[in-house]
Amino acid sequence: MAKERVTSKSSTSTPPGAKELKKSVERLQALMEEIPTGVINVDAKGKITYVNKTILQATGYSREELVGKNAFRLGLIPPETLKLLGKRLKDKLMGKPPSPLEIQFKRKDGEWMWIEISGRALWEHGVPVGVQIVGRDITDRRQAEEKLKSSEERLKILFEFAPDAYYLNDLKGNFIDGNRAAEEITGYKRDELIGKSFLKLKLLPPRQIPKAAALLAKNALGQATGPDEFTLNRKDGTQVPVETRTFPIKIEGKTSVLGIARDITERKQAEEALRKSEERYHHLFDDLTDAAFLADVETGLIVETNQQGAVMLGRSHDEIIGMHQSELHPPDQANEYRQKFATHIQKGHPADYDGEVIQKDGTIVPVTISASTLTIHGHRFILGLFRDITERKRMEKELREAQEQLVRSEKLAAIGQLAGGVGHELRNPLAAIKNAVYYVKGKVAESELAQEKPRLMEFLNIMDEEINSSNKIISDLLGFSRVGKPSVSPTGIEKIIEDTLPRITIPENIELTKKLDGELPEVEIDPDQIQQVLVNIITNAVQAMPEGGKLTIVAREKDKFVEVEVADTGCGIPQESVNKIFDPLFTTRAKGIGLGLAVCKSIIDRHEGNITVKSKVGKGTTISIKLPLESE
Repeated sequence: MAKERVTSKSSTSTPPGAKELKKSVERLQALMEEIPTGVINVDAKGKITYVNKTILQATGYSREELVGKNAFRLGLIPPETLKLLGKRLKDKLMGKPPSPLEIQFKRKDGEWMWIEISGRALWEHGVPVGVQIVGRDITDRRQAEEKLKSSEERLKILFEFAPDAYYLNDLKGNFIDGNRAAEEITGYKRDELIGKSFLKLKLLPPRQIPKAAALLAKNALGQATGPDEFTLNRKDGTQVPVETRTFPIKIEGKTSVLGIARDITERKQAEEALRKSEERYHHLFDDLTDAAFLADVETGLIVETNQQGAVMLGRSHDEIIGMHQSELHPPDQANEYRQKFATHIQKGHPADYDGEVIQKDGTIVPVTISASTLTIHGHRFILGLFRDITERKRMEKELREAQEQLVRSEKLAAIGQLAGGVGHELRNPLAAIKNAVYYVKGKVAESELAQEKPRLMEFLNIMDEEINSSNKIISDLLGFSRVGKPSVSPTGIEKIIEDTLPRITIPENIELTKKLDGELPEVEIDPDQIQQVLVNIITNAVQAMPEGGKLTIVAREKDKFVEVEVADTGCGIPQESVNKIFDPLFTTRAKGIGLGLAVCKSIIDRHEGNITVKSKVGKGTTISIKLPLESE
C-alpha cells in the first residue's frame, strides 16, 4: 500500500523545471507588453491574435477593438496598401526574408499616422501559422519630410537670392551647393566649389582649420553652431572677415550641413574704431581724481569704473562690474538712492548731493555725488562721480563740537551767575510760602472747612508739591555751581547704595532688585557726592516708570573699576537725545531745568570716573558709573 501511494503522488507532481519555465514565459509576456515598439500578431487568415500595450497607446484603440478582428477589414489601412500587405503576408508565410515598409494606419480619433513595419513568420510544428508585425511611429518624420518636399521650390528661391552666403557641405567639409552670395564672398563660381573641400581650396588660414573641424564634429552629433568668426581667403588672394552659423540637416536620409556666412568687414572696422576710441576714453576715465561709475539706465547695472572707484570701494574692477548702482550704498539706503536716480533720469537734469558708499569690509565712506545721463551708440547710461569727503566731514564735526563746547561753556557761565545771583533770593521766599502753606493746611484740617470744601486741601497739597519742585530746581542750581573737588576716603559702594535707597520713595508698583557682589573693594570717593549722584539717577529711573516696572541696581568689580548700574524698564530716551542728557539745561521732562544729570557727570568726572547711558524707547534705560580703584 505504501508503494502505491508513492506511485500515485509521483504521477501528479509538477515536472522538474516547469515552474521556472512558467516564470520565464511570464517575464517574456511582460517584456512584450512594455517594449517601446508596437507588436501585432496576425494569423494566416488575417485575424489579429495579439497586440501589445504600445500599439494601444499609439492608436487609441482598446485591446477588445482589435484582437479577434480581421486586420484587412477594419479599415485601418488604405486600400492601396492592403494589396501590398496581402502579398507581403504571403511572402512572410513562405519564409521570404522580411524588409521594412512604411504605411499609414488610422487612429481611433480618425487621424492617420505613419508607421514603419517589419515582420517575421510565426511557426507551429514546422508549419507557418501567421506573422508577427513590429512597428514604430514615424509620423513626425514623415510630416517633416512632406513639408520639406512641398517647400523645396520656395526654399530654393530663398536659398539662391539670400543676401548672406548660404552653402551646403557634407560632414567632411566638401561643398554640395552654394548660392550667389557664396560665389561673391569667396570669389569662386559654384562649379569651382561643388565637390571640393574647404581644405583643398584653402579658404581658411591654417590656424583656423582646427576650429572649423571642431564645428563639423558638433554638426555630426546633430548640434548647430555659431555665431563663429573666421577669416576667409578669397580666390583673388584678399581676405574677408565672416561670421558663420551651421545647422545639421537631413537630405535623403543623409546628414549634411547648412552654413550661413555673413561679411562683417564693416562691423569689424566699426569695432576697431570703437576700440581705439574706448582706449582713449579709458585713459581719460582712469585718470579722473574722483571715483567714476558708469551704469546702464535700463538695468541699473554698473558697466564700467575707474581705478579710483576700485580704491573707494575696496573692491577689484571685476567685482564692481555687474553690481547694481544701489549696491554702492549702505543696504538701508538702497531704496532712497534708487528713487533719487529714477527721479534724476526722468527729469534729465544733473544731480549733485552728499551721500554714503559702503566698502567691501562694511566701512561707510561719506561722499559727494555728481550724476548725469549720457547716450553712447544709442544706449543711455548714467555717469556718477563720487568724491571722498571724509576729511571734510571730520573737520565739520570738529567745528560742530567746538561750537557745542562754546555753547556749553556759555551755559555753565550763565548757570553760575544765575545760581549766585538769585539762588538765595528765591529760596528764602519759597521757605516762607512753604511755612504758610503748612500753617494753612493745619488750620483747615482742624476746621469744618475741610469737610465742606474737600478740594481746598487738594489745592494746598498741589501748592506744597510745586514748592518742593521749585526748591529742587534751586538746589540743583546751587549744587551745580558749588560742585568742588571731592573730599575722598576709602568707602564701600554697597554702603553708599544702602544709605541712598531710604532717601527715595519707590512706589509699590516698581519691583526693586539689588545685585551687589560680596566683598567689593573699597574705593576712594566722596560719600556725600556719590550719594547725590545715586539719588538723582535712581529718582529719574523711578519717574520713568509711572505705570510701574522693574528697577535693578548692580554693583561689581570690573577691569580695575567698581561699576554701578541702575537699570529701569521705563519709557526710554530717544536716540537723538541720548548724547545730550548730560548737557546742562537739557531735559526731556516738562518739569525741571536739566541740571540733575549734568551735576552727576561733573561729580563723576572729578572722581576720574566715567558715566554712560544706554537706552531704547519703550524698553528702558541703563546708566553705568565706573569709579577707579586706583587714582591716576
